[in-house]
Amino acid sequence: MSPEEWRRWCDEVVLLAEMPRYTYNEGEMLEVDLAVADYGNCALAGDTLVWKLCHGDVTVENGRMIIPEGRGLLDVGRINVPLATRSKARRMDLKLELAGSDITNSYPLWVYPAGGELSAGDVIIASSLSDDVTKALRDGARVLLAPSRSIVDSTTVGGLFMTDYWNYRMFKTISESNNRPVSPGTMGLLIDASHPALAQFPTDYHTSWQWYGIVKNSYPLILDALNDTDYRPLVQVIDNVERNHRLGLVMEFNVDKGKLLLVMADVDKASSTREGRQLLNSLVGYMNSDAFSPDATLSLKQLEELLTVPASSSRIDALHNISYD
Repeated sequence: MSPEEWRRWCDEVVLLAEMPRYTYNEGEMLEVDLAVADYGNCALAGDTLVWKLCHGDVTVENGRMIIPEGRGLLDVGRINVPLATRSKARRMDLKLELAGSDITNSYPLWVYPAGGELSAGDVIIASSLSDDVTKALRDGARVLLAPSRSIVDSTTVGGLFMTDYWNYRMFKTISESNNRPVSPGTMGLLIDASHPALAQFPTDYHTSWQWYGIVKNSYPLILDALNDTDYRPLVQVIDNVERNHRLGLVMEFNVDKGKLLLVMADVDKASSTREGRQLLNSLVGYMNSDAFSPDATLSLKQLEELLTVPASSSRIDALHNISYD
């Protein structure tokens, strides 16, 4: 992060956009209250706050507001902007600027096409590796498998949206000694953002807010048993350095004559959110296209073992206080 980026949100004067959420559907109104946190030495009354809603380098909407008198947290005004996608999901940015200064801030938001109903097409969507699903894979079907949590309980570390704190071993020890749940301990996502599976789900290569719905309901799969040590999931979950599992959230494989997309999340719960529905639509659209062509291959037995056989894990000892003479 550059000093300029840091000062956008940590300085004597910060421009603020108070939004209820980061994800929207086409046709919804973007209603945002703009504010200024002014704790500097110069009063800003009468200065101009400039806002722009941008898609890439293109300004879609813009406006200007006069900052009122006062100090501290100042309400400046509200913007109401109708959102459009032109039938394609896109990221937009709300950019703020104090006219005549280098004080700026920006907020990302994601706008998805209206509707969002999931159309499976030729894809079989399943929550277990049933006899019907294994037969379909043998027959060359395309399967999106989102196994229920109970199936993979011994082969997952659990889902976590926020990055875990700095010392997993210490806080694991504290939680266990107080009979409290232990954090999943993961460190965010590493995403193949250019993969065609995400063509209708614009994303950075790292965790951002439109992943919240899917990650909140996720249980990443431990992939340590894969023989292919070079394999990387489409969406990989980064483990903490104490444990260092290889973890997958979205993966693709050839299985027998079929093709499999493995999504380690509760699809029903994730699809109750705008972002969850859009991600699933993007994945299924990819699976129905000629672009769906996995590089890695698993046998049905390997797939079943990956989902059900508990992963071995290096022991993480308790962390005790250490003193020196």
